Amino acid sequence: VDYVVRNAGEVALPALLGAIEGRYPIEQVGNISYKDPDGDVITNTQMYSELALSQIPFPEVDLFSESVGGSLRYIRQVHSLGCRSKCAFCSIRTIGRDPQASPVERNIAEIDAYRGRYGEHHTIYWGDETFDPKKSASLLQALEQRGDVIFDIQTRIGLSADPEALEKLYKGGCRWVEVGLETENPEDRRKQKGAMQD
Repeated sequence: VDYVVRNAGEVALPALLGAIEGRYPIEQVGNISYKDPDGDVITNTQMYSELALSQIPFPEVDLFSESVGGSLRYIRQVHSLGCRSKCAFCSIRTIGRDPQASPVERNIAEIDAYRGRYGEHHTIYWGDETFDPKKSASLLQALEQRGDVIFDIQTRIGLSADPEALEKLYKGGCRWVEVGLETENPEDRRKQKGAMQD
């Protein structure tokens, strides 16, 4: 490993690539650790502030040929980053933090951009660490109004087990729910046990 980006990479990674290209010294890049010519590990002390999801540049959807669209199984999107839970087994950087949601209009624009280039047949995979139907109500409402997007989510059983949440998900276009069975929450354990007995 030659370089490690620590914490958020939205600012650090482009800066690192610029330093590798020789545009400025590697010592000026924040959030990174790297090996010097002698093989010693150097950790730069400068740290960048995290960007709000609305500040992250719009994805460059035309990086690949349109022809790859037929072989794509799904298009990954993110509505929110963060998970309030602090499960000991989870390695995701944003655990224990309130989720930060991106604007619904941005999510819809990204879906349209990807579909416009690669086709409209793809399932959307919402890659939120923990998709919360209640916190994502405005997104689900927008998707329901469109009526042409099928999507999958990953979540905790406690956030998706009640009939109202499942109905909102289905109306929005959800057809697959991945539920993590590992949990340290006693209430989630009780719900899992009840679901298995049913």
